[in-house]
Amino acid sequence: MEICKNNVDIFICAHKPFDCSITNKQYKIICGPNDDVVSSNLGVIKIAPEISNVGFSEWQKFYYVWKHMGLKDYVGLMHYRRILTFGDDINYLPDFDELFEKYGMLIGDVVRVSSVWQNYKNCHNIKDLQDTKEIINQYFPEYNDAFNTVMNRNVMFICNNCVMKKDDFLEFCDFLFGVLFKFCERNGIDPASDQSFYDYIDKDIQNYSKRHKPEDSTFREQARIGGFLSERLFNVWAAKKELRIKSFKIRDCK
Repeated sequence: MEICKNNVDIFICAHKPFDCSITNKQYKIICGPNDDVVSSNLGVIKIAPEISNVGFSEWQKFYYVWKHMGLKDYVGLMHYRRILTFGDDINYLPDFDELFEKYGMLIGDVVRVSSVWQNYKNCHNIKDLQDTKEIINQYFPEYNDAFNTVMNRNVMFICNNCVMKKDDFLEFCDFLFGVLFKFCERNGIDPASDQSFYDYIDKDIQNYSKRHKPEDSTFREQARIGGFLSERLFNVWAAKKELRIKSFKIRDCK
């Protein structure tokens, strides 16, 4: 099996056992202290979470990577359900030095939508994206043009699967969490509390539950606000950076 140089760490956030037949030691599982994740092949890093898993989804784990871990030249972000693949063998990793001579970021799926803004409105509560727009306008005005451009596009990359340069990862986290923590402050959400995110959507449950399950007034998935917004903000950040992007297939590990 061909393996790239040892200049990358690929972090797989997980909260339960999964099996994608990964044996390459450059993949590392990152999970919470009480998560039931077992792996005989990969290193498992157990963290003390600092922000909500419900509210931030996979970014709860990636936040820890940003704040506390020494990083190599390239950082990969994946999660147990979806693994970015670079060949027929899931364990194959390319020469990232060579790839990054041509590209600024390696991503997973690209999807077509009517527009990024309309897609969010169809799937979630558009108030949250409107709040995000206003936060960017007030606190991160250098991203205004990129935000407006992305919201009018009919394509976007999703799932927060990527490999990027270390410095880009650090820069994106500064932007992402700067926006998301301002969102929490604006809406009275405790970013460390799962319950606080549930309470937030419960105040306006009809505008959350109706998106996918109008019959279910206790629909809870919509509390993953930080995860949903982060997918759109990743596109905004990449547009601002004018990165050349290459897409690869994602393997579903459900």
